[in-house]
Amino acid sequence: MRLAVLLDNWNSMGGGLEQYLTHLIPALAEAKHDILFVAEKANICPPRGCQTVSLGKKNFFPRPWREALNEKEAIKKIKGWQPDAVITLRTLSYPGAYHMPIGGSPRHIPKKKAPSYRTKKLIAREEKAMHSAKVILPNSNFVGEQIKSYCSTPQKIITLPLLEKLEKRNLKRKTTSALAIAHCGRDHWRHGLPEAIKWFSTIKLAYKNSKLTCHVKSIPKACKFLKEDVKSLAKKGILLCKWGKNFRQEINKFDLLLHPSKYDSFSLVCLEAVAAKVPVLCSNTTGVAQFLPKSICQSIPLKESDEAIIKTVKELLTSSSTDVSEIEKIFSLPKHIKKIEELLS
Repeated sequence: MRLAVLLDNWNSMGGGLEQYLTHLIPALAEAKHDILFVAEKANICPPRGCQTVSLGKKNFFPRPWREALNEKEAIKKIKGWQPDAVITLRTLSYPGAYHMPIGGSPRHIPKKKAPSYRTKKLIAREEKAMHSAKVILPNSNFVGEQIKSYCSTPQKIITLPLLEKLEKRNLKRKTTSALAIAHCGRDHWRHGLPEAIKWFSTIKLAYKNSKLTCHVKSIPKACKFLKEDVKSLAKKGILLCKWGKNFRQEINKFDLLLHPSKYDSFSLVCLEAVAAKVPVLCSNTTGVAQFLPKSICQSIPLKESDEAIIKTVKELLTSSSTDVSEIEKIFSLPKHIKKIEELLS
């Protein structure tokens, strides 16, 4: 199959979407598919196994006007390559494509403040990509239902895969007073950094000597957002750590992951934690929660009572061990590739 993947802007050091493409495209290439990767900066550290087309080399307009010109260039390049199918992501559209709404800026994602003119235009561009698509591929039923409220394009749910095999915990779950708790989120507001700290403060009522490690995009920006410095947070048992690949390497050292996201189409960090046998407490807007056993992943409202939070944590820490091998099979990358092949054929 000749498959074109169209993205607005490529950054190999980006978040979940970029990590997904870094694993997806080489896996598709290994399955004997020809891949054309089209994006701004596509030629800078691209995923392995693909041809690249870098957009906007002579386009100096700011967003969102840059996208309109890049889209015209992309459509021309892709049509000339004559693909069998096209996958679009974020704000660039292609007629008859398969659109994957991972992250980005759709209207149903909560905002800290009223969207700016620029954000409204970017939202409109992604909605255009959805309306012009042949099929939308949401990562969860939660996201699919949100999109149905303003877009009638047919949908097929396709969950994201576990990107790499993680080292599993050999230790039994703790029930003592000292828990090692983690939170991970690049967007401090949307991924619920203040809520994670609030949940942690509640958990400390029952597990007094616990510590919270927050993996953030920028420590100075996180401090500014929280209006607290590193030292004052440390006194409360909270450590700020710059997000990176070390999180995946160290995730199995934690006893619990907190993920009080205000919106999450499909949180890979929750899936990775579960695969490493680390229980997850997330908000009820996290799409991945509906696919995971309650013995290892439970969701609650963001403004849940202290008693309910402590009760849920105790259930997670004392429940019988979950067979994560089944989870690995369900969310394996080879299975995900087969699902994509079935959808696009």
